[in-house]
Amino acid sequence: MPFKLEKNPNPIRIHDGSNVFQLMDVVGDDRLLILAVGVPGSGKSTILNKMKMILEEHFDLDPAVCDLDDRQSKYWEIPSIFQYFLPPHIYQYLRTKKIVDPEGSDEAMQSTWKWILDQISLDSKDPIIVCDAGPNYWMRFQLLSTARMAAYMRNERLHVHQLYVDCPNRLAFKRNLMRERIVHPKPFLNAVRGVKSAFRKVLPYCDSWGIVKNSWESHRKDA
Repeated sequence: MPFKLEKNPNPIRIHDGSNVFQLMDVVGDDRLLILAVGVPGSGKSTILNKMKMILEEHFDLDPAVCDLDDRQSKYWEIPSIFQYFLPPHIYQYLRTKKIVDPEGSDEAMQSTWKWILDQISLDSKDPIIVCDAGPNYWMRFQLLSTARMAAYMRNERLHVHQLYVDCPNRLAFKRNLMRERIVHPKPFLNAVRGVKSAFRKVLPYCDSWGIVKNSWESHRKDA
């Protein structure tokens, strides 16, 4: 029977989206794929690191992690705000030298598809975690389709859990500026406009989902 991606009319709500114990009760013997979405700087990596630690310590698993924030930000090695003030010939020179690359997001997604295929092809039950700030529904949909098809070809069941990290945009932007891997303002604003909509559109193709609120209060506690 040929592979067909089908909608799930009732994906399971994990009320604390990052609750690994509740999530693993739902996953059972399936292979787990976590798609964590949220604007750059929202706290996805911090939350996923905690989930990864629990999976390692309590379930004896070794999750593989792909951070699309890293893959997007590596193309913006100069302070991002300066790019709006540079003369065109200097900006073009930086593009030629790959110091900046507006197509970095597409390249990052293509390499992520390959990475997911490589992970699913392994004879392993270890979870796969993708940290994605992208606002494009079709890119995440194709990523999910690729993973589903690869698992289908191996006669494996894949449980897809989509986790949305809900963070105030001003707080996320502040965190984005404070960390070493600054994401350029243009993809940041694109994420602000589209990441929540993309989350909703992909939801019918997931097995479970959850939301984690990362507020100013939690930021002050972490500081």
